[in-house]
Amino acid sequence: MNIDKISWDDLRYALALARHPTMAAAASALHVHQSTVSRRVHALEDQLGTKLFELAEAGIVMTEAGRAIARRAEKIEALASELENDIEIEREDDRQSVRISAVSTFITSFLNHHAGAFLNDHPHIRLDFVGEERNVVLERREADIAIRHAQPTTGQARTRKLAEHGTAVYAALKLTDGKGNLKDGVPWVGFSRPLDYLPEQQWIDAHVAAKDIAITFASAATYANAVSEGIGVGLMSCMVGDKRPDLVRVNPRKPVMYRESWLMVLDDTRRRPAVRSVINWLTAICRAHKDDFLGNVT
Repeated sequence: MNIDKISWDDLRYALALARHPTMAAAASALHVHQSTVSRRVHALEDQLGTKLFELAEAGIVMTEAGRAIARRAEKIEALASELENDIEIEREDDRQSVRISAVSTFITSFLNHHAGAFLNDHPHIRLDFVGEERNVVLERREADIAIRHAQPTTGQARTRKLAEHGTAVYAALKLTDGKGNLKDGVPWVGFSRPLDYLPEQQWIDAHVAAKDIAITFASAATYANAVSEGIGVGLMSCMVGDKRPDLVRVNPRKPVMYRESWLMVLDDTRRRPAVRSVINWLTAICRAHKDDFLGNVT
């Protein structure tokens, strides 16, 4: 075993595969090709003289040695991130990157509309938006700030309620009678795995016959696009649906359910001036657009 030349760059490939137990998923997380992940992990195994992963019937699984390496690598990752934070606090000449993980439709339908003004006022900050539906793990430094539509019940992050969202039924005009009523027999758009746990899908399951759900999606962005294309009726946040001119709210037009947005951030990350500036900005714009989120109908 030769551990003298093991670097963090080597360990992060093993750590990515531990967190995303397929070569494709690990490669996507690292923004590299699958062959690079495979080559680097095998090289690390050769250097350590032990297997870190094995191919089982369920897929790639970690060995006991692999689990031990992953635990140590997570500690190194946390220390490296703290060091980067400390350096960034002192550095003022470069743009300081703040990574924000949020549901893709929240980014495209809301944050993008306000990002330009923020960046004009904060030329030293770079916003790094990551649109995703999964629950990001801040302790793994997958993001600096996470915004989710449910209050977290685990983890070490501080939380702050950003907004309440009204959710209503939307359809393309061609699926209605022109007065906000649905035509008879129009199909519905639903959510498939891994998003079938969403409250929106639970509402659809409770109010729409299974035979009427014509198509399902595993992405909030593609779901909203399908409803806009007139493929079927859908349930969307008013903040998303009201911004799409090709959609109308279906009678009685009021939201049928409400959800919340929560901001999550770790204490050490929150110390960074750039992160604090972004948190203040997010809080302010969400407060200013409270009625848009709630979907209040005038």
